[in-house]
Amino acid sequence: MKTRASVSLAFLAAVAVTFSASCAVKIPEAYEPSSFYKAAVEKDAGGPVSVEAVPAPWVDELRQARAEWEKAVSEPSAISVFHQTPPRLLKALSPAFSDGSLAQKALSGEFSLETLETLALGRNPAVRAADSSLAASLNAYGQLSELMDQLSQYSVFARDLGAGMAAGFPYPEVVALQGQMAGREAAEAFFEREMARRTALTTARRLYWEIWYNQGALRIADETLRLVSGLPDTLARRYETGEADLKDVTEALVQKQKIEEERLTLKREGEALRASLAALLELPSGAVLGHPGKSGPSSAFPRPESLILLALSRRQEIKKLEAAVARAELSILMMEAESGFGRPFNLSLPSKRISRQGEEAAMNGATGSVAPRLSGPTYAYLLETRARLLALKADLASAIAETPALVRDAWTRADKAKREAALYSERVETLARLNFSSALKDYETGGLNLSDLTEIALARLEAGTAALSARRDLGLALAELYEAVGTDEFPASKPR
Repeated sequence: MKTRASVSLAFLAAVAVTFSASCAVKIPEAYEPSSFYKAAVEKDAGGPVSVEAVPAPWVDELRQARAEWEKAVSEPSAISVFHQTPPRLLKALSPAFSDGSLAQKALSGEFSLETLETLALGRNPAVRAADSSLAASLNAYGQLSELMDQLSQYSVFARDLGAGMAAGFPYPEVVALQGQMAGREAAEAFFEREMARRTALTTARRLYWEIWYNQGALRIADETLRLVSGLPDTLARRYETGEADLKDVTEALVQKQKIEEERLTLKREGEALRASLAALLELPSGAVLGHPGKSGPSSAFPRPESLILLALSRRQEIKKLEAAVARAELSILMMEAESGFGRPFNLSLPSKRISRQGEEAAMNGATGSVAPRLSGPTYAYLLETRARLLALKADLASAIAETPALVRDAWTRADKAKREAALYSERVETLARLNFSSALKDYETGGLNLSDLTEIALARLEAGTAALSARRDLGLALAELYEAVGTDEFPASKPR
């Protein structure tokens, strides 16, 4: 029969703490009680544990684990985050995270997509809330380490009082499991924060490309309006001399009014988009914001096969569920540790067993007594946790199964937008420009009337608007592709 010391050492070896933010979670096919539990139930246990049973390194490991998580938050590695902010931008724009006037100044005039992304991560309320939740999860390490310090001091103090008072101390195995659970809880909060950052960045990118298109379309509308503004008067004078038909005059007037209405619509849409951008950055609704630069979106992204593999290792939903599964398994392991060794819950509390010299009777608390193993509320809670574990595993399997379809669907939209952007930019817009140049020469030589020239010019401007729309759609599709994969750091794409 194994002794208590051998069982404890075996358990310590089985649950050695390895605090790693990005560790993979192994999902067993079916749940079985651990070997230490099977060995423990063969031996009755009881009595408080002295402070010497708890090695001091547990406190150091808890504090080290918290420090590693805090470092991962402040200096995130490329393998764990959705977006890596360039240090130069972070340094330059960090004062604007808490100063709205500086944020408005950074977005006045012409601003870049990188500037907007950095401000979105620093000012978005949802991201700030997720940061606070992560900080709260990291404080669990501090609570555990402080609790161990206090209980160690109290246990020594109570022991030095002699037989008049005794104080129990939690098993180091249980504290180790609590540390591991705190690590998994921090991992869940970390990936929850990454999901909030991902949502904020995706929204910012969508607004950027919508405003980019709106600004370009408004510029084309102004150019078109200048082209047709004097056409109705010119045709009216020619109609009076018999050189034009009344139909041409009315069509020119209607065309001018349509362009004026379209320009007004674009202007109001731009105001609405900027209001949405101000709300995203927690700026006043009347904030005066500038416009994106003229550069269009990138058209380089790899094939879907490599992106699917990347998504399976980086997608935040998968990583969060892996941490949740691990935490549920550790919760079951802790219940076995507490009940298997004949110890009840709330082992972090000091012993309530108090005896007074000269009294024959003693008031015995639960900590020093042997508790029923996996019975009553303990067994019911264990069944509940097992059921939740099965549900989490099912959710994890579902998230893994749906990832390839999500990535391929987003990639298909991005590929379509890429081909359409190339078609309009390289062919349709170019041909419309050549057609207008040829028509202008014909008009100068008298081979083309003014109405036909104006119609060809309008067709050229419409082609330019369509090219802008296609490039806008490419930017939106790329934002959705980044969101589906779980990162915007793609491997280098190979020529197709």
